[in-house]
Amino acid sequence: MFGKVISVELGPIKTRICEVDYKKKSPRIYNCITFDTPGGSYQDGYILDKDALAATIEENVKNAGIKSKRLVFSLMSTKIANREVLIPQVKKERIQDVVMANVEQYFPMDISEHAITYSVLEKLTIDNERKLRLLVLAAPDSMINEYYSLAKLLGYEVEAIDYMGNSVYQLVKNHIGKDMSMVIHIHGQMTILNIFENTTLALHRVVNFGYLSILDAIKDGDSSLSDEEAYYLLSNEALVDREPYRLDEVAVASAGESIGWDLQERVNDSFQYLIENIGRILDYISRNENKRISNIYIMGQASGWKGLKEYISNGLGIEVKYFDATGLANTRKNLNMDSEDLLVYMPGIGASMQAVNFIPKEYLEQIIRSSNLTAFIVTFSTGVLISIALILIGLLSYKDRLNTNNILKTEIDNLSYINEIYEEHEMETERLKQIESIYDLTLNSNEHFISLLGDIEDKLPTMAIVDSINVTSQGLVISLVADSEPTVAKTLQQLKSIEGLSQVYTSSLDIAEDDFGLKSVKFVVNAAYDQELLFDNGSNEEQED
Repeated sequence: MFGKVISVELGPIKTRICEVDYKKKSPRIYNCITFDTPGGSYQDGYILDKDALAATIEENVKNAGIKSKRLVFSLMSTKIANREVLIPQVKKERIQDVVMANVEQYFPMDISEHAITYSVLEKLTIDNERKLRLLVLAAPDSMINEYYSLAKLLGYEVEAIDYMGNSVYQLVKNHIGKDMSMVIHIHGQMTILNIFENTTLALHRVVNFGYLSILDAIKDGDSSLSDEEAYYLLSNEALVDREPYRLDEVAVASAGESIGWDLQERVNDSFQYLIENIGRILDYISRNENKRISNIYIMGQASGWKGLKEYISNGLGIEVKYFDATGLANTRKNLNMDSEDLLVYMPGIGASMQAVNFIPKEYLEQIIRSSNLTAFIVTFSTGVLISIALILIGLLSYKDRLNTNNILKTEIDNLSYINEIYEEHEMETERLKQIESIYDLTLNSNEHFISLLGDIEDKLPTMAIVDSINVTSQGLVISLVADSEPTVAKTLQQLKSIEGLSQVYTSSLDIAEDDFGLKSVKFVVNAAYDQELLFDNGSNEEQED
């Protein structure tokens, strides 16, 4: 018996928790709760303030009467890389070894500080050779470690950390039917698209679009709206309905502000980016595989947005449905929730079934050390016996050596003053090195890098993602990926406005479009430190101190 677990889906606005059976094909749901994610505690898969998050989780779990102390997380992030690969069919316990042996070929980047895992999608026979099709995943250790730290702070145990795409896949794969279908899950910064054929995951794609982009569109008309107020409007108003409508005055008043009549148009324009990307994938399948998607399913929190089902159906010309959540999982009789209410908890429920389980290297080493404990005890016991034998042999000559030792101790005591002089010399030499090192550090421009990094994060457009930053004593070289050339221009304009940077320009620009027609622009921005301004600011801060 695996028992119950607490399955957690963190989000930038809301956190959802359900108490559910662990590792069951049709898990029973015992409790479900939703609460506001503490501001500034979570962003793009990273836990930024585990103390605030732990306090909020502990309070809400306690109020809900949830007793389990074992955690499962379902997470999504732009920093999690995924790749579909084929490997020879091997035993289950050998799959991870094969993946790790080829992981540098799967991900052309430094993966030394990443947790690597996989999900088996299907077994194939190609040219009389049996193969396994895998979805291989890589997540930063720094991200995964924070989830273990959060569990430790709560006094809980981490059972598994799942990739949200896999959570969705595990939950619906046996309920999707044989027709080719697409399952859409919209998260904060990204949207997961899983395409099934004959109950098998035929294609997994992630679109760089999430509901945070929609919230930005809502707030464009009224900057005084908070993310929470914008999310309330999205959840309670038919903002994505193509037909003209009149906003409910009570709902608007509860958000604290009057909204302009162009609100629906801004939201529709924002969703159009997602529709266009899905349309390119549909065209690719039709053109290259001569196949057609029959049904589209929406799951997760987007299933509660009024008008979204009709909007997607009208935009793509395909019937859009919701899953019957009560058919995907079992519910307790006293759980007062209908199928539509349960849909928002589907990723969390799926994570409890068969998680890919990201394990950071630090924790993995602890497991290896624990598994080797028995062997260590045996080796240690043998060593103790050998040591005893050696001690007995040594005792035979102990008395002869004792007199010699006493004579040498007397000579050492007579020369002890030399040791004091030497230690004093070493101490003064070390102090001199420290002073010289401190002096050298005062002349380094990079002491201002942290404040500049905060300005860069604040200024960058939402659709521009930093791939890497190379820092030198003279300036920065930033590699980015954007969705369009206007975003590149906006990025340059924003970076040029940052005090402390000068000579901001692009040294390379690469526009690419993949097989599905998804456009991306890779570019590199060079920026030099404004030495005079940086050191003037540093001097002012010292005077103020």
